[in-house]
Amino acid sequence: MNRRAFLGAAAAVATLPATDVGESYPTESNSGTGGVTADGADEPAVRECDVCGADQPASMVDRTTVSEIAPLQADICWSCQFVHEHTPRKGTCAQCGDALDEDYPGNGFPIEIEFPLGAAELPAFKSAKLCGDCAAWIASDINHRGVHNDPVADDRHLRLIQTMDARMHDLEADDA
Repeated sequence: MNRRAFLGAAAAVATLPATDVGESYPTESNSGTGGVTADGADEPAVRECDVCGADQPASMVDRTTVSEIAPLQADICWSCQFVHEHTPRKGTCAQCGDALDEDYPGNGFPIEIEFPLGAAELPAFKSAKLCGDCAAWIASDINHRGVHNDPVADDRHLRLIQTMDARMHDLEADDA
């Protein structure tokens, strides 16, 4: 069993709701006013979305899944469901929407990432294709943040930049 399948199964076992005879989730017909379970108990008017972490009208939060966390289920508001189920147009970059680089074999630069999704830090997986500019930006951002968050590397990088600036200043002074 691969790691992704194992994590998915473990997450499902840990978070899928047990079927409870009196349990019901609000529906669109509740219009955010809270609902009533089969046993007559009041449902809250708002529920927290496990992805964005915000309190949303209960009628607009479903116990469901999105492709990035499947088969795990969570309380996800309609807005987050829409964003995480969106599929880019064919042949376009998943980040910026520009056309994928036709010169690169396979049209575009594939990316796969496992990450904690949202406020509940749900185990998630995303795969997409990016254009060259977006792929380069993401890779450079990772590298620069890595250097910045390492005090020794950050200090050395700062000294390199200062040395380069000083040499460039000297070259400009020689040209004047």
